[in-house]
Amino acid sequence: MEGEAWHPPHWPVAWQRHATHAAEYLAELGDGARLDDVGLDVVHRGTTIGRWVARQRSGWDGLNAAQREQLRALGLTPPATVDTSAAEAEAAAVPVPDGPGPSAPASRRGRSRWGRRRPTGPGSDTSKSRAPTSRR
Repeated sequence: MEGEAWHPPHWPVAWQRHATHAAEYLAELGDGARLDDVGLDVVHRGTTIGRWVARQRSGWDGLNAAQREQLRALGLTPPATVDTSAAEAEAAAVPVPDGPGPSAPASRRGRSRWGRRRPTGPGSDTSKSRAPTSRR
């Protein structure tokens, strides 16, 4: 790795710490270990390497050339560019369900915000439970 572990050239110290811990973890695994093979839940020396690797993949465009090169040297394959026409065609092929789904608010699924079913049917009007008002 270029640069000293305590003084990276052009990026945050936290990034360099993660890269250093990732390199140490790969060295412990032995020859042939690559960042591409690191699972999301891997933690080494208190550093969440797996999640860090996932963030590097998703933010690849925001990394500078030296960071990208360092990640490639550790065995991280750059993410492929997405063909937008293929992605749009795939999104159009997915059917959209009618009505509220499981992510709809409770009030739209027929439940109160406390998870109880709302009363329905005759006599369920809550306004009748109030004291009657006199009409003249």
